[in-house]
Amino acid sequence: IDQAKALKSAIEAMMTKGGTGSITDGGTIVITDTKEAVDSISAYIAQENRRMGRRIKLVFEAVDVSTADSGERAVDWSLVYQRITQKLTGDVTSALNITSPKPVTGATDGSISLGVLGNSRFNGSNVVLQALREIGNVVNVTRVPVLAMNRRPVQFAVRETFDYVSSIQVNTVASSAGTTTAPQITQKDETVGTVLTIMPSAFDDGQVMLDIAYDNTNLRSLKPYSAGSSSSTTNTVQQRTIDGTGTVQSVSLRSGQTLVISGIERRTDSVLKSRLDDTVPLLAGGSDQASKKKNTAIILVTAVAEDGI
Repeated sequence: IDQAKALKSAIEAMMTKGGTGSITDGGTIVITDTKEAVDSISAYIAQENRRMGRRIKLVFEAVDVSTADSGERAVDWSLVYQRITQKLTGDVTSALNITSPKPVTGATDGSISLGVLGNSRFNGSNVVLQALREIGNVVNVTRVPVLAMNRRPVQFAVRETFDYVSSIQVNTVASSAGTTTAPQITQKDETVGTVLTIMPSAFDDGQVMLDIAYDNTNLRSLKPYSAGSSSSTTNTVQQRTIDGTGTVQSVSLRSGQTLVISGIERRTDSVLKSRLDDTVPLLAGGSDQASKKKNTAIILVTAVAEDGI
């Protein structure tokens, strides 16, 4: 929304029929009207200036939790919530929505939405992290503190670009000395990293609305792959594996509240069998090895609104 047009429409609604007004390109407002109308418009402009000068301190965190077990165990979000409320002191408000992954072999997803509010401005974030450490192995924590102005977007980005060998073509070159082969290497570049864009809107009643766009990608591996004969090193290219998480959504929270805005569970199950035959039971000899791995990406945000100086 064009703020200048919105301000002009609001001022025109307060003016009398005989009043006139204009807004210059530099932002100067000139009003000619009755004293009552000018006083009302002046109070409204002062209120809008206070709102526009409001600052929002944001702490955005992405936590990766990994659990690996031979059993059918997952992150118990009800237990996480219970431990969070036990750790917080003072008045606590919360909202919990859970979509658990289905217990079938393969890769399944689940999601959570959780909000906690305690008597400290940033205690909710630490409490959630402590509860997650008691449930699984916290393998990575990305913490982005941001200071934004009210109703103005702010962006944070950390990127890394790498090159890899995407293809190799062997060309035959003829010369007076005979024919030779020369490899033609084709390289490509890929960019990974974190991009975070937040548009905050803080209201007089303590409510904070956030429009969030988050994208995080990581290079998991870059492995050589032979495209030709196994004895030929000139036909070796590179295979990249990139994983990532992201979300685009709008959320509403109170000033000082920590909100879990997204939780994505990835589950990978694998079974290795060593048998005389697939139809032969295990008692006849052999072994079975099963492994289950769960990676959970949890995204938290904490917002604290402050009036400008």
